[in-house]
Amino acid sequence: MASQRVAVAGAVLVALGILSLWFWMGEPPEEPETKARPSSQEARTAARSPNAPSPKPPRGSREGAQPLPAAPQEEPTADGLLEVEVVSGNKPVPGVQVRLYVREPADLRSFPAQWSGGSQGETGATGRWAVAAAPGSYYVTARLPGRAPGYATVVHPPGPVRTQVQVRLEEGAEAYGLVLEKGTHEPISFAEVVFTPPAVNSISQGNSVAPEDERLVATTSETGEFRLPYLAPGRYRIEARAPGYAPAVLPSAPVPFGGRITLMLKPGGQLEGVVLRADGQPAAGAEVLADNWQHGATVRTDSAGQFSFELPPGSYTVSARSGEEAGVLKGVAVAVGQLVQGVRVQLGAGARITGKVVRKDGSPVLGARVETCLIELGCDDLTQHRQVFAGTDESGAFSLAPLAADLHSIRVLLPGGGRLRLRQVKLAAGEHSDLTFHCEPTDDLVCQLPESEAGSPHSTRASVQGRVLHSRGLPVRNVIMDIFSADPAQNGVGLSGKAIWAALQKRKATSYEFLSDRFELHGLALGPRMIIFSAEGMRASVLVDVRPGEHRDMEVTVSPAVSMRGRLIDAATHQPLDRAWMYHPLSSVISTGKDGRFALRALPAGEQLLLVLRNNPVRTATLHIVKLTTGPENDVGDIEVPAP
Repeated sequence: MASQRVAVAGAVLVALGILSLWFWMGEPPEEPETKARPSSQEARTAARSPNAPSPKPPRGSREGAQPLPAAPQEEPTADGLLEVEVVSGNKPVPGVQVRLYVREPADLRSFPAQWSGGSQGETGATGRWAVAAAPGSYYVTARLPGRAPGYATVVHPPGPVRTQVQVRLEEGAEAYGLVLEKGTHEPISFAEVVFTPPAVNSISQGNSVAPEDERLVATTSETGEFRLPYLAPGRYRIEARAPGYAPAVLPSAPVPFGGRITLMLKPGGQLEGVVLRADGQPAAGAEVLADNWQHGATVRTDSAGQFSFELPPGSYTVSARSGEEAGVLKGVAVAVGQLVQGVRVQLGAGARITGKVVRKDGSPVLGARVETCLIELGCDDLTQHRQVFAGTDESGAFSLAPLAADLHSIRVLLPGGGRLRLRQVKLAAGEHSDLTFHCEPTDDLVCQLPESEAGSPHSTRASVQGRVLHSRGLPVRNVIMDIFSADPAQNGVGLSGKAIWAALQKRKATSYEFLSDRFELHGLALGPRMIIFSAEGMRASVLVDVRPGEHRDMEVTVSPAVSMRGRLIDAATHQPLDRAWMYHPLSSVISTGKDGRFALRALPAGEQLLLVLRNNPVRTATLHIVKLTTGPENDVGDIEVPAP
């Protein structure tokens, strides 16, 4: 059987935070200049002095902002209209300040994203606001004093059409925490804590890319504490930064967080430099990576090709890429309290590795992750900062470029967690290498052949394949599938007492990750299954009954998480069940109150499998299926639970 990643049911909270970074070779630079900087302890002492300014108030609530003029409710023009509806619960909200940002590039799957401010206005009595809009991708924000901001992304197509998008306002939550120095645990005052709100997830950068103006910032007090109110529920990128320290990042943190957030900053120095194209001109917008065994960070150059890092002490390899060019500079030393200047990364022709990942019969493997790194930096247990990676397409093909002229190690991670043997390739500037990787059925479930070993068209193996779409109808960049058994016997049904808990402890989810918008599995275990699809920070749930020889084709649309509430009642008496227990694979076990009511949050839309445990007179388990819509709040009403 293939090697598979296994996650314990009830603790599966999938977050995809994959960082894609590059390493390159360049010309030797001039000797870096080094200047002394105040120590981290001196910086803290100065920050705490009586003459230091008081902490700045958090940004983001924008209370007291001047109202924006309401935009005219126009009829569609040659470019059409973009109509924004703002609701709270199921009711329209008038008087909400709405702002649009236009994205470049327009393709939501392309990164990095650059946002420019567009139209702004105020919702009318119906909670709607419309404005003429050119074709493109938009980021929409809605703000009302005392409520959490609302966010949405939308694609407006060409032509005289009316594109509608809904933004929801909620009460919001408060995030609070501490910023401390790593090692000493001393508080760091006047550190900035930046929350990047939900947007379009970036595979290449591993975080949500949102307009700069919409990032929410709090500043720590003298005791290192921060608070940021009015945060909409969702997942945020949280970054803490302070002069003299390397930034600390939580790539995807939930709000509400469920407790105090603690961010640890390591004292370090600053590294500044420039990236030059092959023709000697500054490389604006180049991606720059500073990396060693313990730490890696990525920034982009400004219009003059300049970059700056705050890094822990150590020796770094600094690499950059822009377009089809790449370069690398090795052995750049950074010390605590120092400012290293004059670093120059010279770009040249980038090398390229292409190839395929196939099964033993030559059929393609879809969605495998092919990654490479410089041998010098170490390729065992690659960190997210050391990789250039790509996913295999429907023909099994991949392409890694641009790469530095150096010795590279290439490996393949299969969707079920299996790995193929490492390969090493020495590349010169501009060189192209082509590789083919073969996977055996024992390597991973995705390596199972579509038909039986004998080639019979009547194979008894079951398979499932299909594609996953963003809620806006766009293909996603990667798909995670968590498969749970929906078989009653494996969920404790028919058992009693401690035997139920013993069965639940054996329940496990099998996980697969496809670096593609498509998925394909052969040789699935038979029987009823609940499949939870996760992509772009959204989810969907589907119940399937896997039968021998069945080949199922699916199209799944993921959407933001929803909540569910309802009531458990006795099937015979229709009285509420007091202190019954309910279990969902993505949540912990919860109990009902005397009124039998329950509530679950952060669930995927679609078909759900609920396990209900009741205790009178003995503990028994029953399975129930409910279907949740994409609306944020689902009331499933009464669920009738049969008597033991």
